[in-house]
Amino acid sequence: MKFRYLFLTIAVCLLASCHKADTFTIEGNVQNAKTLYLEELTPEGPLFIDSIKVASDGHYSYTYKMPYPTFYYLHASERDFVVLRPQYGEKVIVNADGTNFQGTYSVEGSPESELLCDFQNITNAGIDIVMDLGKTDQENRATLGDGTEAYKVAKAQTDSIFFATYMSQRDYAERFIHEHSGELASLIVLYKLFIDDPNLPLVRSKEDFFLYEEVLEGLSKELPDNPHTVNFKHSVDRMRLINESGAQIIDIDLNENE
Repeated sequence: MKFRYLFLTIAVCLLASCHKADTFTIEGNVQNAKTLYLEELTPEGPLFIDSIKVASDGHYSYTYKMPYPTFYYLHASERDFVVLRPQYGEKVIVNADGTNFQGTYSVEGSPESELLCDFQNITNAGIDIVMDLGKTDQENRATLGDGTEAYKVAKAQTDSIFFATYMSQRDYAERFIHEHSGELASLIVLYKLFIDDPNLPLVRSKEDFFLYEEVLEGLSKELPDNPHTVNFKHSVDRMRLINESGAQIIDIDLNENE
């Protein structure tokens, strides 16, 4: 009889561990929001999963069975979203202010999601600098006069800061890709490096193509059968053919399956 109870106990534990192994939990505290929305970012685009109720104190919790390693959008409004990359069994803690979700969120308990959060913070800092440069340029244009020598000097200064900011962000993105090319998070960084929309990445020149090759090599080793890897490979193969033909690589939609 004792052996029977022991067997049942082991069986229950195994079932519980298997259930936990294919799920992840997202929880935390979000102020100024009554509802959060969770979407899966599939190779074909965002797929709505569910709405998550936020308690009056800001707490929320949601567990989801993840079909395969992939990305998730979490947001309180349509355009203000963050990208998460949970692993099986993780408890992803996301705290934020719903009025500026992307600009205030933090992540714990999910290494790849934390990497994407760090990258988002770097991106936000760059956007703030560019916005300030735009305001400064407008003020200089108004006070110094468009076309004057003084304005040209001021414009050269703002252009220099803009270029330095761009190169700093690009260098960070390239280091990220070099260090994490075998992780799905590298796809998001690669996309944002060329256009700030994960669904519409572009290759601006042949010199940039090596980054796509590096990410594909890493993902093919670590996640060869993942739908994101398979879809990405189709797109890179297409770009490789264009590159070899001598045509200019530009405006290639990496979510386009042939």
